[in-house]
Amino acid sequence: MLYAATFRIPPFMDLSPFTLAHVAPFLSRVASTPRIDEALVLEVGRRMPAAATEDSLYVDVGGNPAAMHALARLGGYRAVVSVRAADARASESDVTISEGSLPSETFRYRVQSVDFDRAPLPFGEGSVEVITCLDALPADEAAASRLFGEFNRVLKEGGHLLAAAPNAAAWANVLEASSPEQLTELRSPVAPMRQASGYTAQALRLLMRAAGFEGAVLTVNVGPAPDAAAVRAQVEAGFTDFDRGDTSLVVVRKAGAPVVQAAQRAGGR
Repeated sequence: MLYAATFRIPPFMDLSPFTLAHVAPFLSRVASTPRIDEALVLEVGRRMPAAATEDSLYVDVGGNPAAMHALARLGGYRAVVSVRAADARASESDVTISEGSLPSETFRYRVQSVDFDRAPLPFGEGSVEVITCLDALPADEAAASRLFGEFNRVLKEGGHLLAAAPNAAAWANVLEASSPEQLTELRSPVAPMRQASGYTAQALRLLMRAAGFEGAVLTVNVGPAPDAAAVRAQVEAGFTDFDRGDTSLVVVRKAGAPVVQAAQRAGGR
């Protein structure tokens, strides 16, 4: 329970059903990207912080444009940057969105191309209000750690990070395990990250703490529910039901420098 004692859950907007309905036209287009479906966007949207000012910058890393626009509208953001992989075409424009009876809204929208493995994010230190990264984390844990360090660098103090990744310890993976070794590895939801199937919530908690963030990492179900009888049989066989949702969801804010940087600064004094 060390995590529960050292991470504080930050306050986020309590969105009304009307607000969620307000972005429903966007959500119908989210399914064009695998796994980024309406359920995931709603889970993230319920936790989307409100823009502090009209100039608050919202950055989406590797995501789906429809999901990004939905989340931007939920949070009231007008300055939006989409950071995509190095092969994406860079562009900049104002996008005016009008959905039926909803009022037209204009986003200052820019697409930025970045090589996540080598290049820093194209933002100054402490310039970004909120970052979302939905199912776009690198499979390599070292690369993910470096990216989280970049998120810390560009976020304002207290800035928000909302990220999602497939949960390596999800019930679906337990039920599909093909060997006793796999079952042993998955018996505890705090098993290490498995590249083939995503990140456990515990692995992301450790990465968040090391990167200087505080908040919550939980698991949610955004896909079909697993077979209840099969899950019950596994629980009776000794498997815990904790952190078994199909998606690991990161809801954190910047609390300070990454652990290594903080230690270096302390050593230099």
